Amino acid sequence: DIAIVTEDGSVNIYRVGQGWLGHQSLPRVNVALTTGGADVVIADNGDVIAMWRESDFSTQNHLYTSRYVQGSGWGPVARLASNTATTNQYIYHDFVVDVQGNVAAIWMVLNDITHRTVYMDYYDAAGAGWLGAKQIATAVGYSFTMPSISLTQAGTAIAQFSDGALTDMVVISLADMHRITNR
Repeated sequence: DIAIVTEDGSVNIYRVGQGWLGHQSLPRVNVALTTGGADVVIADNGDVIAMWRESDFSTQNHLYTSRYVQGSGWGPVARLASNTATTNQYIYHDFVVDVQGNVAAIWMVLNDITHRTVYMDYYDAAGAGWLGAKQIATAVGYSFTMPSISLTQAGTAIAQFSDGALTDMVVISLADMHRITNR
C-alpha cells in the first residue's frame, strides 16, 4: 500500500488489488488556518496515520494527528500540541508506526529566535491512545537539528537529534512513557 499527501493537503491512498482510493481530505480543525507539513505513514493493518500543522503564522500554531481506517474514514483528530504565543512555532516533526500500530512522534518548537525545544509523544494502540507530550530536550542557538524517531519491535522509541556539537539519542520504552504520563 502507498499513501501520499497531495498539494491540496489531502491524502491519496493506493491499495494493492484495489487501486487508488481517491483523495481523502485531512479532517481540518480550523479551516481559517493554513495547513502545512502534512506527512503520512501506513500501519501493517492498512490504517493511514497523518500528522499536520494548522497555523496562522502568528498567534495560532497547532500540531494534529488522525488515523484513516478503510471503510470508516478519518477517526477523531488528536491535538498533540498547541501554541498561541507569537514566538512558538512548530518546525520539523517526524513519526513512525510499528507492527502493532503504536505510533511514536517527535517535533521541535522554535520558542524564540534562539531557543528550541524537542517534544515526544507515543500512541499506545492497545487502548491507552496518545500518552501526552513530554519535553525531552532544550537547546539554545540555531545548531539544533531536525529530530528523527524510530521504533523497535519491542515498542521502544529511539529519538535522535543534534545540538551541532554532539548527537543526542533518547531511548524511551512504552512502559517509561506510561510511568511519565501517570505521575
